[in-house]
Amino acid sequence: MDGDFRVRSVSRDDTAITMSLELLDERIVALANTDRDLFGRIMTTVIAKEICSDRDARALFNSGFKLNIRFLSARGRPLFTSAINRC
Repeated sequence: MDGDFRVRSVSRDDTAITMSLELLDERIVALANTDRDLFGRIMTTVIAKEICSDRDARALFNSGFKLNIRFLSARGRPLFTSAINRC
């Protein structure tokens, strides 16, 4: 999926990072619209696997920090929101 999304915004507070990802490929958006729950779980698993492969990030998330991810269509329409809070 490299190149199929871009980061629209990122913010951080004391307990979480909130990120908005814009899905650029309309085929991926169509797939997300077909079964949002399944697609959300898949995307969350892929992102969590990447994040949790880093030792420092794993320690951060296992201490209670959270990553909130808002997935958007290429037109900026919200598709679904997901969260990672443990590795």
